Amino acid sequence: MGRFHDEANRRRRAAAKQAKATFVEMSLAGFRRRNYAGVFRKRESASTPTYLAEIKLDGFERSIEVRFTVEREAEGQRCWRGMLRGLLSTQETRPFDFRRTTDRPGHFQGVIELHEARLIISLVPAVCANGDRLSLCHLELVRNHD
Repeated sequence: MGRFHDEANRRRRAAAKQAKATFVEMSLAGFRRRNYAGVFRKRESASTPTYLAEIKLDGFERSIEVRFTVEREAEGQRCWRGMLRGLLSTQETRPFDFRRTTDRPGHFQGVIELHEARLIISLVPAVCANGDRLSLCHLELVRNHD
């Protein structure tokens, strides 16, 4: 009796893993390229500093939204929290943390792990031709078989 249940559980886990892989692959089908970029714009109506970037994907005419907020931790240090919306469904959000990646000020990176893929989201400061400062959002899709 135990072998029957073990085999049934193994098949159920394999089917669930395959279904998740298919779902993620379908949601990543909108990514035709490896790199995408957008510009973070400050939301004036937010109570905490919040920035939003909309990135248009070239497949299925859809877009994803990357948002980050700057918060103060209990120790008084600032931390950058990110949120990705529109990847797997329009309602689902994926939280992530931005971490400093270099010694250069303002450069941060967050990672979202998916089945057989990884999204790397970078926050890069830039200066416009007129001298205004802005923050760029660079999104890179790295598939495990790349």
